[in-house]
Amino acid sequence: MENDYIKRKHVYDLAKEYLNYTGLVSEGYEILLKKIAEIPAEEVQPIIHGQWVRYGIFYDTWKAEEYQIFQCSHCETDTLFKTDENLYGICPHCGATMGI
Repeated sequence: MENDYIKRKHVYDLAKEYLNYTGLVSEGYEILLKKIAEIPAEEVQPIIHGQWVRYGIFYDTWKAEEYQIFQCSHCETDTLFKTDENLYGICPHCGATMGI
């Protein structure tokens, strides 16, 4: 079984509802609900998704190089890239996972 992160309260309520519905109320019922309540919590963060949006062109006169300006659709912060082939998979400003 994979480590899917779910809300403990949902599992607790579902188990309680199922056990009441089936009439399997017994000492095992209380033990099960206690075990669900004792499951240690994981430290998880929500996954933020974004897209790189081409915003414009910047010409660096000191380096005599042209850069593409892309903006993160989540935090709307500009980032410079030499080409659209080397776009980051994650926004360096907000951490959004980018669908390129």
